[in-house]
Amino acid sequence: MYKDLKILVSPLDWGLGHATRMISVLQLLDTRNELFIAVNKTTEAIMKEAFPKATFLSLPSYNIQNSHSTSYLSLWKLIPKLNIAKRKEKKWLHRYLKNHKVDLIISDSRFGFYHPSIKSIIISHQLQLPIPKGYNYLGKMAQKTNERWLSAFQEIWVPDNKDHQWSGKLSEQKGLKANFIGIQSRFSRKLLNSPLKKDYLLAILSGPEPQRSIFEKLLIGQQTENSIHLVIIGGTLKEKPETYKNITYFSNLSRDKMQAYIQNASGIISRSGYSSIMDYARLACKKVLFVPTPAQTEQEYLAQRMKKHQIADYIMQEDFDLQNLPFPSYEYHGFKE
Repeated sequence: MYKDLKILVSPLDWGLGHATRMISVLQLLDTRNELFIAVNKTTEAIMKEAFPKATFLSLPSYNIQNSHSTSYLSLWKLIPKLNIAKRKEKKWLHRYLKNHKVDLIISDSRFGFYHPSIKSIIISHQLQLPIPKGYNYLGKMAQKTNERWLSAFQEIWVPDNKDHQWSGKLSEQKGLKANFIGIQSRFSRKLLNSPLKKDYLLAILSGPEPQRSIFEKLLIGQQTENSIHLVIIGGTLKEKPETYKNITYFSNLSRDKMQAYIQNASGIISRSGYSSIMDYARLACKKVLFVPTPAQTEQEYLAQRMKKHQIADYIMQEDFDLQNLPFPSYEYHGFKE
């Protein structure tokens, strides 16, 4: 157990999942450690609730957006931008360390957030990249880059069980030595009362723009006055938008309020991000319908894996129809940690 250390941590700001799972990891560390958390404003709001005594540092956002395109080729074009962001965060870190003592560095998927003379740990479930058909050459290049970047850290922590229960082949990379730390979720197992007196569907939005906003507009546009009430958690810190018919909208919620909405929903509509899957496993959610972010092969793989194991179904965003969802009847047995 790490004790009495100055620990510098930073989660990737590509959606909020990296921050929420890092909350769980940091809570496992000894309380006598001093935390320094480098994040942008959106992520800071999430982590301050869990660690009010931590010192928060301003780290530039990646500011990388997915293309509006749903082609896989658009994702490969992000690699040079990721490389630039990696160099910038590495420069920020080295500049910070010139004037501050740090005993341990923990990064969640920020590949430039390490130092050769300080123990550096990276949290990642994605040791093996899923490669879509027809992209083998580009996929192999991306995989080699992924392995090289991960190998710069002294330790790799995989938030899953040793049997790859939730991540499947994504964490089955024999060329990398990894420590499996079990699933990580900021939620507890206690059952909370429903925040609403009526039945509702819950849509949880996450991930990078513009696809987050595209899906949000799709949901709002398809909701009708006669439909079951829809609760949307937008996953941003923007001001609350105008009131919509038969919709309750939250930019974000505290941990307990969000848990209450998840546990009492008649059905959940969600991206198939890995952190979301861990949350649903922790809360033993029974009715989840995944809508993978277009052209994100990791989310497509995870959604297909959940369907294969009869845990949850999925539908592609281009085929999504809010008025023809499988709730309340549902053939899948749901999550169980």
